[in-house]
Amino acid sequence: MRGVAKSRHKDQITLVLAGQGPCERSLRRLSERLGVDVRYGFLSQPELYDLLAMTDVYVHAFDMETEAMSCMEAFATGLVPVIADVPLSATPQFALDERSLFRAGDPADLACRIDWRTEHPEERERVGRAYALAAERYRIGPCVDLFEAMLEQAAEDSARPSS
Repeated sequence: MRGVAKSRHKDQITLVLAGQGPCERSLRRLSERLGVDVRYGFLSQPELYDLLAMTDVYVHAFDMETEAMSCMEAFATGLVPVIADVPLSATPQFALDERSLFRAGDPADLACRIDWRTEHPEERERVGRAYALAAERYRIGPCVDLFEAMLEQAAEDSARPSS
């Protein structure tokens, strides 16, 4: 929210915090104080996909996350992520370029990344296509194929006589 507040495009940004949680009241106060347009609430899966389709940039600001599923779902649609670069998260591995990472806890750096993506729509679309293509590697079919190949290799390796 602080990154959006520092953006040159703050007045054109609607920040969506899709979910419900114990911090909502304090976040509402913060958004009012910062003058950021924020929408809150739980979304069903179809509503979430509709929202992603209308979105220009997905910000993944988690300090710690091990699965990165929400980010993967977003970039699979061709949405360009801006990801917090933190060591306790698996998500930074998905960044296709340095503009998709921001220094965690640094609202000015996040604002810089949001502004760049906002001001370069052609590049955002090009990178979005690259993200959608990259997401194909993580679909269940290819993952199952890789897992199956790994199991076959392990079975072959265990069948070989030891030297």
